[in-house]
Amino acid sequence: MHSTSPRRGAGTVLAAIAGVFLATTVASATPVAQQVNDFENGTTQSWTNGGGAPDPVNVNTGGPAGAADNFLRVNANGGSSAGGRLAVYNRSTQWVGNYTTARITSVELDLKNLGTSPLVMRLGLQETGGTRFASTVPFNLPADGLWHHATFGLASSDLTRIGSTSYTTAVTRINELRVIHSTAADFMGDPINSSVGIDNIRAVPEPALLGAAGAAALLLMRRRRR
Repeated sequence: MHSTSPRRGAGTVLAAIAGVFLATTVASATPVAQQVNDFENGTTQSWTNGGGAPDPVNVNTGGPAGAADNFLRVNANGGSSAGGRLAVYNRSTQWVGNYTTARITSVELDLKNLGTSPLVMRLGLQETGGTRFASTVPFNLPADGLWHHATFGLASSDLTRIGSTSYTTAVTRINELRVIHSTAADFMGDPINSSVGIDNIRAVPEPALLGAAGAAALLLMRRRRR
């Protein structure tokens, strides 16, 4: 029979309380702070390449944790039509909405270059008025067959705007989040014949929110011990 040490049990409870605090603090906002797409349910979790392009594939082993760790494989054929660009996007409710209210300041994820050429990875966002944003500074992903952890900031200084809507307004009405390979700070991405593995896409809240969650969790733990 597997037993849990008191320390580990307390840590688990603490994490659970913190998670509930984060969820209820921004209950009216999406995305939810600390939400993560880890693809362990065997689906693409609404990540897609769009019409005319082959959808990404959920691979059931070989993620950052190794055997039996699912991840998302995205393919591109380098052509000029649909499926030529190495890009994947999500328009489901979990990634759209008011990022300001949700207090999301960055998105982090694990990436693995499954091709033979280096990749230049960026995050892209689109708002309901049509203005788009792309990471100004990319994450350079070598063709080394290893998993790498990347963090993309969502502050105005982290993003290049493509359109006329102000940053302040745009981030309150995001309708698409995407991950792309692009040598320039562009929303569409570049054509390339390659593949990339993606896992553990997480919405990271501002530090103050995490601190408040931790403080609330500790307070509740202390009350339970009395």
